Amino acid sequence: MSNSTIAGVIFDMDGCLVDTESVYKIAWRQAFEKYAVAISQEQIDSWLGLGWDIIAQEIDQITDNNKLTLAIRQAREAIFFQMMTENLVHLMPGALEMLDFVKKEQLVVGLASSTFQEKGQRILAHFELTQYFDFIVFGDEVEHRKPAGDIYIKAIEKSGLKKEQLLVFEDSLTGCEAAQKAELQTIWVPEVFSDRLKPHPETICQIVPSMIKGKNELEKLMRK
Repeated sequence: MSNSTIAGVIFDMDGCLVDTESVYKIAWRQAFEKYAVAISQEQIDSWLGLGWDIIAQEIDQITDNNKLTLAIRQAREAIFFQMMTENLVHLMPGALEMLDFVKKEQLVVGLASSTFQEKGQRILAHFELTQYFDFIVFGDEVEHRKPAGDIYIKAIEKSGLKKEQLLVFEDSLTGCEAAQKAELQTIWVPEVFSDRLKPHPETICQIVPSMIKGKNELEKLMRK
């Protein structure tokens, strides 16, 4: 193993390791259509990386009916899992190579996801990823989800490492903001690479177009 100060890596799940975000967009659209509720694609797109509590508030403003909001979410979940069963949800390019690499290098490997535990474990099991992680923090384990820093603060505690020894991989600005609040160095792998031109947290040390490039950057950092 390298003499680098990096001793652990924390990954987001949705959109970072698993390409769920593009499927969520389809599932949200179909769920709103099922209940004949109008919503713009722009608003759906803005939910990238956000926890359910924040999204629910926005849907409540549209529906003015919390029961309808929950029904729309339930429909989205059913559509998502049906698509996953049909193998229409995939790992992000380079995700397995990255996970194999960090385990080979004997780094502490963590997951920090706004997704709730029951659903998150189901996704990880489907892709046989659970065994890669030394610790996991799901959204229902903290009071405030991303962009709050709670998830990453808890991840630092679970890692047993100092924050200076950890590196985060995130795909959303929301997630990068959460990592910044925990003062964690982050490699940003934006879903849309043009998003790199947007204002972003100073704790982002690299912006890369794919997890494949992210692995290359990690190797460089470990050689320093």
